[in-house]
Amino acid sequence: VWGNMKQKIFLYLIVALAIVGAAISIHLTVNLYQPESGLIFCKGDNADCESVIHSEYSSVAGIPLSSYATLFYAFMLFTFLVTAYADGKYYYVCAWVVIFPLSVISLIADGILAGILIRLGKFCVLCVTTYLINILIFALLLFYLQAIQKAFSVNLREIFLLALKIEEN
Repeated sequence: VWGNMKQKIFLYLIVALAIVGAAISIHLTVNLYQPESGLIFCKGDNADCESVIHSEYSSVAGIPLSSYATLFYAFMLFTFLVTAYADGKYYYVCAWVVIFPLSVISLIADGILAGILIRLGKFCVLCVTTYLINILIFALLLFYLQAIQKAFSVNLREIFLLALKIEEN
């Protein structure tokens, strides 16, 4: 059922978005530690990525938020690339069960960070781009959920139970 391209399209789109998100996050991290490299997309009167990534809100526990984002995107990439390579129908269920809650957490974090941008009175094009990427990934995960539900004839609760059952085996 999961072998055809139509059902894998969500996975490949998520992978592509995760690659872009990881590239932006890495770019922000590099520019945090090496500001002389200059931010490519954050020049101009209304864009101020430099002050945003150097603000007091740009790290948690001494680790830059862009590093957490890089880790999030790398984990998502790894999970979905392994899923695509393994190509077993249950791997798609497990991948969704692992990534979906992380996507929800990323949206909550993005909402908080957007509020901080507003509080700072700054606009970081790269930060907002990652927020949009996370919204798109979440939307694709919802479509991915529908494909899983259709393929397995299960509801949301049963998907989590199916993933747990797979883990037991």
